[in-house]
Amino acid sequence: MDQTYYIFDGSKRAWMDTDAQWVKDDIEKIDIEFASSNAEAGELARITEKLPTEHLLAYLDLEYTSGQEYFRKAVARWRVQLYKEQKTAIILADTFNVKVIRQYDEEYIIEPFSKVSKQFSLRLDYGKWKYTAIPAKTDKVEIGNNTFNYKYDWTENNYDFSVEIPDIIVKKVMEFLQELAKEEFGFVPSVPQNIPGDKLLKYFVQYPLDVNVGWYVDVLGFDFSSKVVRKNESNFDLICEYLQLPKTKGLKRVYHDNPEALLICYFLKEIGVEDINIWPYFYEGKQLMGVSLNLLGLDRNGEFYFKSNSYWLHQFWWDNSTPYEARNVQEFIDRDKDTYNTRYVGWHLLYIWLLDKWGAQRTGEILSDVLLNINYHKYDCLRLWLADYKENEFPEEFVQEIYRHGISREAHDLRNDLIRQEINQLQNAKYKYLLDVEFNLTKGELTREDDTPQGSFKLPRTGKDMYAISDNMHNCVFRLYTPKMAQRSCTIYYLQKGEEYLACIEVIHGVVVQAYGKHNKILAGEVLEAVTDWCINHDLIYAAAK
Repeated sequence: MDQTYYIFDGSKRAWMDTDAQWVKDDIEKIDIEFASSNAEAGELARITEKLPTEHLLAYLDLEYTSGQEYFRKAVARWRVQLYKEQKTAIILADTFNVKVIRQYDEEYIIEPFSKVSKQFSLRLDYGKWKYTAIPAKTDKVEIGNNTFNYKYDWTENNYDFSVEIPDIIVKKVMEFLQELAKEEFGFVPSVPQNIPGDKLLKYFVQYPLDVNVGWYVDVLGFDFSSKVVRKNESNFDLICEYLQLPKTKGLKRVYHDNPEALLICYFLKEIGVEDINIWPYFYEGKQLMGVSLNLLGLDRNGEFYFKSNSYWLHQFWWDNSTPYEARNVQEFIDRDKDTYNTRYVGWHLLYIWLLDKWGAQRTGEILSDVLLNINYHKYDCLRLWLADYKENEFPEEFVQEIYRHGISREAHDLRNDLIRQEINQLQNAKYKYLLDVEFNLTKGELTREDDTPQGSFKLPRTGKDMYAISDNMHNCVFRLYTPKMAQRSCTIYYLQKGEEYLACIEVIHGVVVQAYGKHNKILAGEVLEAVTDWCINHDLIYAAAK
């Protein structure tokens, strides 16, 4: 057996291999210091200089998170064991649970949550064409009204290990696996450069001549995996047959450059985008409607599901509707229903509207931008568009703004200003029902009203209050969020100081999902601090843009 140890070198800010004897000792006997990627330049080096030689840095890569506190894994030591005769590689990670506390100034405090180490392992059996991750985890996943058990492991983004295998280790193991592949096939198979290391190792063991197909095995499941031939140099044809996609040269090229694009093309087919000249606008996509493609799966009926039950995955998707309340447009479902999945009627309506007005090129540009890069401003713009579509009444200024900027913040703000002008000119018959709405507020919602030195956090009681917010803050909360408040799908709060409106806040299930100032500007300074303090005082999670 060939065994190599890897420790984090603070002075070089990188994982390095070592043959020092003390590193091979029981990790509970070795002194541990905790460090993270947010350390300023030179700080890790200074920490390293002060430490005794026989000392490990438990290191973690920090990513931005909206939570004030969260838990992660810090890796103190990696090991790679290579068994040439058994054609097996084992990667071991010795980890510690740590608590990360994010400060307002974006500084992070790392506190050990447990002084007992835990070991994660990934076993790659090239000779048996399989991998084993320990520990593995099974969770219940929802598909429509059904649930089933989905098994995932620390090679997947939604597992709590959440640490990438260092490049130096991936390179070491890949050289070993490619040497085994050369013995089997007579040449060294090439691999794509854009696959994360843990996925690359996993897929190469299973499908060394076409690692891209491993991603589709994860997405499509057992029925598809049973059709894959390990020695196929390309499984493009098989994937296209399974997803009922055309086998074009363009799609074949993109399969090798960005294999996930075929799943996006499947979704385009589902919403009725039959003109394949529009598809290239989506070829570089890595997500759909705010969700990483790695978190999506397709069941046997061809329906999408989430590999995690996190609420956030549903924020722009089909929780009870399409992203912009297409459940209210049932009268449009019969139109061309054989050419699209009626579950996505809203997207289909947008597509045919764009195509009829401006043809394939502008349709591809606008549709790809909103589908691949959606955010709350685009989400609200979609809902404003849909409201006009249902009423068959599009202001020409709004249409031209969509042509210039797409489904965008600019189009959203312009349409909202037009609504305010209509109401202020007393042309308000179609908005009167919103003005007269009275909200049924709960005790829990009311207890969050609060007077602070920075202003008062208040709840609107009626549609007129919502209009006052919109009128003063120049946002769309009146037209779009008055119905949502009435239906209890969200709660709107606002921060007011004297006569001035400072912030408009949307809360869903104890999470602040949006918080903006006038003209939907991102909060900053004292107002942001006031809102985040209010969240802490009332047990709310702040997840809005900063």
